[in-house]
Amino acid sequence: MTFAALSFGLAEEMAGGTPLARAVNGYIAVFWGVRVALQGVMDVKPYLSGRLDHLGYHGLTLVFLFLTLLHAWAALG
Repeated sequence: MTFAALSFGLAEEMAGGTPLARAVNGYIAVFWGVRVALQGVMDVKPYLSGRLDHLGYHGLTLVFLFLTLLHAWAALG
């Protein structure tokens, strides 16, 4: 919730390129990057019983990857 509040509530400041904004974006990028990496390690197949479960799982993977790339771009920008 905090990442969303920062990203939406302070979007202009987060995209401003200040050292603090770049550091926060870098931290968020690392967080989501680790989250994407852990998704490849954890075995969730027993919990994915239907098509909708699989679709949701892969959809979330794409969202997490997008967030990683977006915040990394803002941090390095």
